[in-house]
Amino acid sequence: MREIKFRAWDEDIKQMLPNVQAAYDTGYAESFGEVLRTKTQHVMQFTGLKDRNGRDIYEGDVCIGENIRHREDDGRRPMLTRATVVFRNAEFCLGDTMLSLFQGLIIMGNIYEGECWP
Repeated sequence: MREIKFRAWDEDIKQMLPNVQAAYDTGYAESFGEVLRTKTQHVMQFTGLKDRNGRDIYEGDVCIGENIRHREDDGRRPMLTRATVVFRNAEFCLGDTMLSLFQGLIIMGNIYEGECWP
């Protein structure tokens, strides 16, 4: 069974809040005693997967990984994909492809913190 957990990015303080417990039915989430109630806080769900360094992969993470179904032009090496993890059509995806079709995933950053795009 997959572990369900969340984190949130707070635009006001420019900080990632780990281990947020989402309570969507009441319209807010709680994290370490803080109550998240503004539209400047973005909640992201854990995918249930870890990258090859053991870090949890969440929505909004920018990852690079080898697509096990697609090969480079030489036909031998898996195609590398660098994209953002999103939840689409009831599944987590790296770009437009199911996250489960990748191996050797590495988190490069996320859409809120740091420069992860060239």
